Amino acid sequence: MSAEKNYPDYSTVIPTFRPSARTIWLKKRGLSPISRAQNRRGRAFASGRHSLAESLGMTISSILLTLLVLLSLMSCSDNNDAYSEMPPKVASFVAKYFPNYNVDSYTTSADAIHVRLKDGPGITFDKDQLVESVNGYGSTLPQMLLFDTLPPKLYSYLESGQNLNNVFAIYFSPKTVYVILLNYSLIYDNATGEIHQEITPPA
Repeated sequence: MSAEKNYPDYSTVIPTFRPSARTIWLKKRGLSPISRAQNRRGRAFASGRHSLAESLGMTISSILLTLLVLLSLMSCSDNNDAYSEMPPKVASFVAKYFPNYNVDSYTTSADAIHVRLKDGPGITFDKDQLVESVNGYGSTLPQMLLFDTLPPKLYSYLESGQNLNNVFAIYFSPKTVYVILLNYSLIYDNATGEIHQEITPPA
């Protein structure tokens, strides 16, 4: 008769589990698998929120840019319509000496053509489209305009007095050329070439 074998009682043994390398790595960094998953969800949410904000920002910028382009095109269209109504010499004069201005008004009469630029000079031409006057309405006139339209002696006189940047208006007549400066005016006699100076009357 064989002896009875005594087997250990495992009913009271508490099973132990060895943590995985990933769990050990997370615990060393104060994290857990659950908290790491939460962090991932948080980052995903934040990333989505930033992407949405960026998309909205780009959309608003695109809309603003489109509006600016449309307004610019409308302005150019209106300006082109005004230019198309002018006689060729008048349009060429305005485009050459005042290229950065839009036309505010263009009117004609039996013996004159008047062009007023927006926030800029007013120009009057005779019936043959020759310039009669240019009034800066508080702004000085470009030097190229003075060089091209004034008699050489009058231009040199202005240059010698360092007044090329101080001309506010010019008027042409068959007998004289009238130049308005800040505090005085010059009258040029077309027949004799003499230049007279007088005090500019207050506006």
